Parts: sequence; C-alpha cells; structure tokens
Amino acid sequence: MMARSGITYIDVSKAAQSIKLHGQNPTVDRVLACLGTGSKSTIAPLLKQWKDSHIKEPITSGLPDELLNAVKSLYEQINCQADEKIEHFQVQSQQDIAQLQQQLTTANEALSSLASTRDELESQLKAKIQEKETLAGQLNALVTKLRQNEATLNGTHQQLVDYKETIKNQRAEVSRVRDHLEHYQTVIAEERQRERHQYQSQINHLEASYSQAVQANEQIQGDVTLLQAALQQTQEKYQQQETCNHNITLELKIQEQNNQHLTSKLSEASKKIALLDQQLLAANNQLKNTGKQLVIVQAERDNLKINCEKLENKMDGLSDQHHILSQEKALLQGQFKQLQNTIECK
Repeated sequence: MMARSGITYIDVSKAAQSIKLHGQNPTVDRVLACLGTGSKSTIAPLLKQWKDSHIKEPITSGLPDELLNAVKSLYEQINCQADEKIEHFQVQSQQDIAQLQQQLTTANEALSSLASTRDELESQLKAKIQEKETLAGQLNALVTKLRQNEATLNGTHQQLVDYKETIKNQRAEVSRVRDHLEHYQTVIAEERQRERHQYQSQINHLEASYSQAVQANEQIQGDVTLLQAALQQTQEKYQQQETCNHNITLELKIQEQNNQHLTSKLSEASKKIALLDQQLLAANNQLKNTGKQLVIVQAERDNLKINCEKLENKMDGLSDQHHILSQEKALLQGQFKQLQNTIECK
C-alpha cells in the first residue's frame, strides 16, 4: 500500500516499535504524536499492516483457528471503534469550537461597529447641542436688541406726544393772542362808535383828550405790533415743530422697518431651533436604538461565552470518555494478552 509522500511504512514501523518498547500499545494517535507529522488516514493503514505482520502465529495446541481469528478480529474491531470514536469526537469538537470562535469574532466586530457608531452619534449630538446653544445666544441677543428698540420706540412715541402737547399749547397761545387782538380792535371800534355818537356833544372834550387818544392809539399800535411779532415767532416755532415731527415720523418708520427685520430674523432663528430640536430628538432616538442593539449584542456575546464554557465542559467530558475508553482498551488488551498467553501455554 502506497503512503503519502513524507510518511513511509518504515517510519510507522519504527514509531510502533518505540511505543511498544515503552510498554504501550501502538495506536494511530500515539504514532502520529511520535512522528510529529502526517495524518491519521495515512498512518492507519500502515499501522494495520505493521500489526498484521507482528501478530505472533499461534502455537498449534489444538485450539481451533476460528477461535484465534475471532479473538484477533475482536481486538482489531475494538481498536478501530475506539480510534474512530475518539477521532469523531475530536473533529466534532474542533468544528464546534471553530464555529463558536467565528460567531464570537462576528459579534466582536458588530460590537466594535456599534461602539464606533455610538461614538459618532455622541459627537454629532454634542455638535448639535453646541449649535443650539450658539443659536440660543444669538436669539437672546436679538431679543435684547428688540427690547432696546421697543424701549427707544416707546421713548420716541412719548417725545412725539410731548411735541404734540407743546404744539397744542402753542396753538392755544396763538389763539389767545388773536382773541386779545380782536378784543382790542373791538374795544377801539366801540370807542370810535361812541365817539361818533357823542361827537357833537363832546367835541370840546374830545379835542381836549385828543392827544391822550392819540397816545393811547400809538400804545395800542405798539401792542399790536408786539403781538404780531409774537404771532410770527409762534408760527415759526410751529413750523419748526412740524419739521421735527416729520423727522420723528421718518425715524419711527425706520424703527418699524428694523423691528420687522428683527422679527423676521427671530422667526427664522425660532424655525432653525425647532429644526435642531427635531434633529436632536432623532439623534437621541438613534442613540437609544444603538444602545439597545449594543445590549442585544452583549447578550449574544454572553450567550456565546456560555456556549464556549459548555463546549469546554463537553470537551472535558469527551476527555473523560477518551480516558475511560483508553482504560477499557487497555483492559481488553490485557485480557487479550492473557488469552494469548493461555493459548500459548496450552
């Protein structure tokens, strides 16, 4: 029978002889451990060939050949079953361990990915919170400026009311001066009328008081001139007040436009803050979902650890079974040797 390149029958024979010299039964695992290379599928047929060539021929002592063949077949069958069972358990255990290790690696990668996603979401959340704080500061500044403008506007309105009250007072003063002038003119007219009616009877008296009347008239004319000058000054002040009122009205319009602009900016800032609140809520929900997924992955990881521990316990059980099978095999070998010795003695 041809073996795989690197392992020959001579190698297997030497390893089996060495194992036998140490008082042990040559098995596929022991030969493989002794050689340090090769595979069980290569060593098994070579070891069987060696065992077939080294089984002592029974001494013809009258025992039937069928009995000797049956004992030999039973011994080989027990060895093969024990080796196959041990090899099957080892292969199955290695496959389970590899599968669990693969699942553990996948879980660790998923956990690392979720941790990275969580860190990224936390960074985004911090940026959103910082942006919200900045916008809140801008909003507070705009509100403060709006309140200042409202205070200025209220002061301007109050100043306008004061100007209107001053104009009203000046108009009342002009009206009073006009009434006073008309009163003087009425008085003069009444005096002239009385003078006409009494002209004939009082002509001498009028001639005597003519000079006084002229002086009184001059004084009245001077008063009228003064009143007209005061009226002109009052009209000039009124014109100035009208100009000032026009300027104040323009300033009020500008303040209203500024207030409208600030109100528009305030509305935009409020909308932006509402949008940031929605994004912040979505980021918080996504962070919560990531935390839930992280908990699920951690639970799966714990389950995998538990399965690994169970598999290790199973491996320990298999090792115990292997030890028990080895003991049974050694016991059977001892029984076989005793039977063989008994046959030889006979």
